[in-house]
Amino acid sequence: MTELFPAVTVTLADYDATFVPTFPRTSVRPVALDADNLSDAQRHSLRLRVDADHGRPLPLLRIDVAPDADFGTDAIPFAQPARRVAGLIADAARIGIAFGAVIVGAEAGFDADVAEHLRESGFRVQHDVPGWSLDACLLAATS
Repeated sequence: MTELFPAVTVTLADYDATFVPTFPRTSVRPVALDADNLSDAQRHSLRLRVDADHGRPLPLLRIDVAPDADFGTDAIPFAQPARRVAGLIADAARIGIAFGAVIVGAEAGFDADVAEHLRESGFRVQHDVPGWSLDACLLAATS
């Protein structure tokens, strides 16, 4: 797993953010999985394919940590402390569903707390995907 993908990626974003390439060709392509549960996330992740211009897909959970998070959206509602969010991300990475997360509905610094818990569990953590940036003006769907 670690040979194909970089470290576990954890980043904060707005609800409608998506990734856009900053270079014409990249080795990985981050994809925020539009799913409100791990079962759907796994199905979406398994359907991802290599793109000629942007390489292997890097599936990322989209986790909504807002207190009023609800099912039926394109994010997993999980209004929990950073330690539990880190556990969800770690479990998804260990079983191959996703290699990180885009966290929405969080206060500034929440991603740093999640990252620290992941490091304590033995994960390397990065906060961006080389060659990509988040663009809140665009929407991407995996379905």
